[in-house]
Amino acid sequence: MTKKLISFGVDKVSIFQGTCTGFIVQIQKNYAPHMVGVHCMENHTNFVVQSIKHLSLILRLEGLL
Repeated sequence: MTKKLISFGVDKVSIFQGTCTGFIVQIQKNYAPHMVGVHCMENHTNFVVQSIKHLSLILRLEGLL
């Protein structure tokens, strides 16, 4: 079944994303060399929202809504 694996979604935890010994690297080396690791979009979206929520433009837009 792992030979059919083409993508694996993860968050930014280093155990998954490590460039040498991360989970994705190990799966690619041992089972599915063409698999692509994909960062969780929910975590990215949350990071962006948390980063911009204090900007004056965002506060003004929030006031308009």
